[in-house]
Amino acid sequence: MRARNLLPILLLLGQMPLPEVPNDFVEICSGKAALSKGLRMSGFQGKEFDVLYSGNHNLLRTVGFVTVLMAVRNTRPGGLLMVAPPCATWVFLCSAVTGRSWSNPGGNSQRCVELANILVLRLIYILFYAVKRNVKILIEQPQSSVMWMWRPVRKFLHWAGCRTECYSFLLASACELNMESCDLWHTW
Repeated sequence: MRARNLLPILLLLGQMPLPEVPNDFVEICSGKAALSKGLRMSGFQGKEFDVLYSGNHNLLRTVGFVTVLMAVRNTRPGGLLMVAPPCATWVFLCSAVTGRSWSNPGGNSQRCVELANILVLRLIYILFYAVKRNVKILIEQPQSSVMWMWRPVRKFLHWAGCRTECYSFLLASACELNMESCDLWHTW
């Protein structure tokens, strides 16, 4: 889907009635949906989307893109959109395969790199729409990710006035504890 194809979708969304009970949050690329579960336990209502749950959540397909865009449209102003794009092709660990680096964050022409770039571009469209609707955004990536350096992402972060914070936390697996660091970009 190209940017020029978005206008009819956005016009259609603008004509549809808002739900009686809007979302307080939407979580995209949610994985195990830990943030969504925590927010629900605190009394908030929302939706999470990940291809782990349904093929209709695949943002690389039109149906997935529109489904997620509808959920963002149904989020109340002041609500939260959380996005954690898959990091596999963006992190330093995979740079020998993907060709991504600080000087070439767009990477090489491998299919996995092209699909990751398309996914992030679609997420930028969704994030742009959320910010225009006064929905707060939160974007997460590991600290070794070069996604932040890719020009379309940098331009969006600048336009949206996003701020960044780095967090470190312990991840427990069956065999070990690991200290992980991630960057969080947000609009509050």
